[in-house]
Amino acid sequence: TISALGVVETPLPVEAYHSWLEVNPLTVESTRRLKARLAGAKQDHLPLISVIMPCYESDPDLLSEAIESVLTQAYENWELCICDDASPSNVVAGVVKNFSQLDGRIKYVR
Repeated sequence: TISALGVVETPLPVEAYHSWLEVNPLTVESTRRLKARLAGAKQDHLPLISVIMPCYESDPDLLSEAIESVLTQAYENWELCICDDASPSNVVAGVVKNFSQLDGRIKYVR
């Protein structure tokens, strides 16, 4: 259910998302149309979405997949804020550094 303020009070089951995807499949064409629609929107109507990703000694392959999933979003006004809780190795820092050099929307704090 959704409250009067628009807050989801009861999370929807994963099946609901899968049902939505059946009706609204993500295709190359639908993604192109969405990007075109967003490009035509007034920039002050496109809020910055901050994605917060805590990590600690994350598996580099899984971390890379997670970052890539944000990079491939159709919506482009986002920032990915990755916070490493003092991993003893530099693996996380190395992965994030490589991605942040490709895209300045990726921020890293240790």
